[in-house]
Amino acid sequence: MYKDLESILASLISIPSVNPMGRTVNPELDFEARMTDFLERYFRELGVPFLRQPIAPGRDNIVAWLPAGKADSGAPIMLWEVHQDTVPVDGMTIPPFEPAVRNGRMYGRGACDVKGSMAAMLHALGRLANERPVNAASIILACAVDEEAGGSGARGLMTRWPELTASDGLPAMPAMSIVAEPTELNVVVAHKGVVRWRCRTIGRAVHSSSPENGDNAIYRMGRVVAALERYHREELRGREPHRLLGTPSLSVGLISGGA
Repeated sequence: MYKDLESILASLISIPSVNPMGRTVNPELDFEARMTDFLERYFRELGVPFLRQPIAPGRDNIVAWLPAGKADSGAPIMLWEVHQDTVPVDGMTIPPFEPAVRNGRMYGRGACDVKGSMAAMLHALGRLANERPVNAASIILACAVDEEAGGSGARGLMTRWPELTASDGLPAMPAMSIVAEPTELNVVVAHKGVVRWRCRTIGRAVHSSSPENGDNAIYRMGRVVAALERYHREELRGREPHRLLGTPSLSVGLISGGA
């Protein structure tokens, strides 16, 4: 389909695969179906086996694999994992889905996180499929959905791996993995977990000239935010730090309200 790395990356950037992350869904931009269809066409043209794993309506993981040749029957199995979705385009000052090269860098939504890495993996898989070098590992390329918000794609892949292995011919559990997050080539061996909460306070609206007759939901939320800040400062920061990750963190990231 595409032979050079730059063309692959430009194609990936031009395909919207936005994770709405709780925002109102825009059908023209959001979710990964268009990206998954592109990847399916790519794998078909390479002639490598693949499967689509439904995670949610219109959201499929897609996994391709390239077995080692007969001379490499004892070669290890390596997993390359990358996600299909991007963060939203809010605040961008350039057209997000029109890839542009300036000063040797390609710009567009997802160019760094993580379509650049996906392009590198697709290009490498294509070379391996065409050249079949001796002593190459067996490669599994897993392109997961929903990394930026819920992580349901990676969880679905992990929990259903034995089922996929038995029913679809996916190779056994890999011996090693490369996860294509932009870490500037720093080796990452630990990662914080996450719990996301959505809090809501309800009041009673009145005219602003007589607030004493109502119940201000914003004031109520202000007390919640202040309590969360105290909990972070007085409780979480005082815990024994993890040797790699430090102390637990808490962040209030978005607030809205009013009538």
